[in-house]
Amino acid sequence: MTNHVALQMRGAAGGVLAGVFAVVLLATGDAAGQAAGTSSRTLAEICALADQGDAESQYLVGVLVRDGLGKPPNPTEGAKWLRKAAVQGHALAQYHLGNCYVNGAGVPEDKAEAVKWFQKSAEQGTAPAQTAMGLCYTNGIGVARDAAMAVSWFGKAVAQGDAEGENNLATCYESGFGVPKDLGKALQLYRKAAEKGWVMAQGNLGVYYESGTGTAADLVEAMKWYLIASAQGDEPAGEGAKALAPKLSAQQREEARKRAEQFRKASGVK
Repeated sequence: MTNHVALQMRGAAGGVLAGVFAVVLLATGDAAGQAAGTSSRTLAEICALADQGDAESQYLVGVLVRDGLGKPPNPTEGAKWLRKAAVQGHALAQYHLGNCYVNGAGVPEDKAEAVKWFQKSAEQGTAPAQTAMGLCYTNGIGVARDAAMAVSWFGKAVAQGDAEGENNLATCYESGFGVPKDLGKALQLYRKAAEKGWVMAQGNLGVYYESGTGTAADLVEAMKWYLIASAQGDEPAGEGAKALAPKLSAQQREEARKRAEQFRKASGVK
């Protein structure tokens, strides 16, 4: 299966400067609209507020400088601003600073320091940080491996509808890691994550439907999910679709294609 339980920085947030600074934090797992109220401020105004110690502005500057804004990315300077906001208790800055430390982006790689900042953010209810804590406990990153703690943190993220948390908790139920093995529950969680656009879950769902794991086998539905995932670059899903295609009739392949297209149109997934 294409299960992924690996800690990595989620797609970096970006912004666009076109006279007026528009803040749109959509990737990274941040809740969209965290920066509501700042969209009418110019970049100069946000930088001035950051210099004055405003935590939200420091966070925004940190993310934008780290990822680049009309200039090459500057992870070191970005991490500096994220730290300024993080020490003031800014939850998203704490999460991003944890990512900096786990990846050695702009700071020396330090897994224990990453866990410290992830936990501060997670305890404030940041779902991506809760998922990150689950991954740390799953893989023994900066902490001792602990299945029960991993499941606990994944569960907190799932309660907030975090797609990565749903995918990772599904893998726990699939393997019996920290919970009794339950393939039906794994299927439910993969489906929730897949419907939110989480690519790994989409590929996993294809495997479940093809093999009849946790549900009755449905090769057309399997092909549908393989097509959706592979269109977003999931190579194992592409291989799954290629291997499954000869087992389907032309009519079934067309039905799978239609279902995939309907999902993409309804969900906005490319």
